[in-house]
Amino acid sequence: MRARTWTARFLLAAITIESGALAHDSGRPIAGTLSGLPPGPVKRQLLDLQERARATVSDPAPVDAPIRTAVRALERARQARLAEDERHARMLDQVGAEWARIAERLLEALVAERAALEAERRASELSARQVRARTLLEENQARLGRLEARWSKVKDQPVKSERARDDQAAEVEGKTPPRRPRPKAPRKPPTSRVVKP
Repeated sequence: MRARTWTARFLLAAITIESGALAHDSGRPIAGTLSGLPPGPVKRQLLDLQERARATVSDPAPVDAPIRTAVRALERARQARLAEDERHARMLDQVGAEWARIAERLLEALVAERAALEAERRASELSARQVRARTLLEENQARLGRLEARWSKVKDQPVKSERARDDQAAEVEGKTPPRRPRPKAPRKPPTSRVVKP
């Protein structure tokens, strides 16, 4: 009986090492590894996690690591059951379930981090808009102050002629006064010159 237990343990260790080497290629799970597990709530949870990670996160690699570890633990639990080691199989099932919970929490953290980065980007954008709006408001208030100062200076002065009124209006608006041709003086009739002999 004792020799049989050691043989079973040896076979279990060899199968575990071999399945671990076959199931993972450079840190990436081979397709179908998760589907090879017996049906159960942990398997369903892991499949849902994989789908949600692919749908919500741009890089699901951080979530894949605990999922792979959970799959390894569940595979070892299945092998322990094949070796009739129910106690260790239950322990490995619990380890797999715990890794599944870790993967779920990690996915929630990644989604929250993405939302926080988006909120930070939007807050930065709104802050920049606020600074631009404040600068524009200050410029307009300064311009209004300058116009009011010009207006108060000009409105107290009496207007002498139409041309002076146009010049004052142009000054208030900050424009250069229009150039008008000077009116020509009326021509005097030619005087006859007396030529002295």
